[in-house]
Amino acid sequence: MRAVELVRVGHPVLRVLRAALAGNWGYVLAVAGSIVTFFLLFQPWITATGPGGRVRANAFGRLDGSTNYLTAWSQIKSPTAHITGLWALFASAALVVSIAAVLIHLRIRSDLLDRMATVATVAAAVFVLATMVYLNSKGTDLKDMTTRRWDLGGQVGTLMAWAFGNGQLVMPGMREVGYSSASLTPAAIFASITSIGSALACVSQRILGRRSRKN
Repeated sequence: MRAVELVRVGHPVLRVLRAALAGNWGYVLAVAGSIVTFFLLFQPWITATGPGGRVRANAFGRLDGSTNYLTAWSQIKSPTAHITGLWALFASAALVVSIAAVLIHLRIRSDLLDRMATVATVAAAVFVLATMVYLNSKGTDLKDMTTRRWDLGGQVGTLMAWAFGNGQLVMPGMREVGYSSASLTPAAIFASITSIGSALACVSQRILGRRSRKN
């Protein structure tokens, strides 16, 4: 009841909030999309699976996975993929700047902050796309961490995994065995969509605002 009364009488806080959001729904959508994008950066963006295990990485290059050490006795060890989180750091910084600039702009109405928010939101979208492209290029390195080797050590590892029920015994022509594969996750795809949507919303809002001021 108290909340209904506040809405009916027009509480000062609600009046200020309505005034700040009036005609600025593009900025509201941009902030919402940027917040979602920021949290998605910490989710797994690429995964690789294969006979030797499973590994995944988030936008900052943090690796998380499991292995059954098929290549522990192999002469060719499975290398650990090196993934830098530089693009994700750029993206997160741009997202924070864009969110802060929009929120302050809605309060004090500054053309400088308006421009800053637009530039930062577009930059964030560019960095998010760069992060996705970069991680996709690291798919081969992640697959190498989950593949099997065919030297004597690799064959022994495969045999022991099969004996303990942790893998399939590879026999030519006897059965079908999957290769290692790597793919981007839905979080990476969704983050690119939300970042681009935020950029479009912010740019559209700035264009509409400038037209309304001219009129």
